[in-house]
Amino acid sequence: MTSALLSTDKKAKMIQNALKQVPASAWYVIAALIALAAALASALGVAPGVDRRMAVAVVNEDIIPRTEYERALSAMQAGLSRELTAEDRARALEILINEELIVQRALDLDMAQTDRQTRKTLIQAMIRTSLALDGPLEPSEADLRALYEAEQGLFSSPAFFTVRIAGTPDASKIDVFRENMQAGSRFEDAVSAAGMEDFSPPPDLPLGKLSDYTGAAGLQAVNNMVTGDIAGPFSYADRQIYIWLQRRTGGGTLSFDAVRDQVDAEWRRRQEEQAFSDYIQRLRQRAHIEELIDPASDPVRETASAP
Repeated sequence: MTSALLSTDKKAKMIQNALKQVPASAWYVIAALIALAAALASALGVAPGVDRRMAVAVVNEDIIPRTEYERALSAMQAGLSRELTAEDRARALEILINEELIVQRALDLDMAQTDRQTRKTLIQAMIRTSLALDGPLEPSEADLRALYEAEQGLFSSPAFFTVRIAGTPDASKIDVFRENMQAGSRFEDAVSAAGMEDFSPPPDLPLGKLSDYTGAAGLQAVNNMVTGDIAGPFSYADRQIYIWLQRRTGGGTLSFDAVRDQVDAEWRRRQEEQAFSDYIQRLRQRAHIEELIDPASDPVRETASAP
């Protein structure tokens, strides 16, 4: 029995911690979040019972348990260097009663169903709560090293590229450029002879930034090129381009010790993603769901523009 009580108390604390970071820019958002906490507590078996002897107040037949009152006092005390006064304790009880009134009103208005912002906030809080309950344990050293070995590309130093790019929308100019290159001309001379334009980016750009100049196909080519390579043509925007890789720096594999914090963060991210996926799957298994459309064939209805 003792272990069960410790488990439920831990879950209740996790729920509270998950809700602490939610923005409270409007009273209705606060109300919705408190309502969510109450609903979660009930679902997890930590909802207060109906024993009035364990309550500090009753609001429209719903009790405020002493445990919540004591937690509120603890939170107050944490920010003070003095002992709590009777006025402090009265204020804590007043806040709990006000919160309960707001929760009840929010539930009466069915704001979780009718207000988009409230729904969005509830979903975000629910995600945090599910991760608090089923999120990752502490990784072992073996877990982290296994991830590092399997995904070394994620933990390499960033690579930087300096390229020259020339292009034209005129296919005949591409032919002239190619002929000059095959005849042994330098890149610049072949570009000049063909009358192509220079679209070269600034030097030493990370690979991701190059896509703004090369497009997806050109970017993939650059990543596989060695210094001095010239590749093309690639279609990008309204033109055909050639790319000359002049310099490539960085991109080396870093040691495990150098990137251990990054490996740890990536391990936790993957575990959290899996935990939330599992949680959603459990919700789906318990729910009755009817899909009334086939998304693959259902036509998109365009919204008429306002006059």
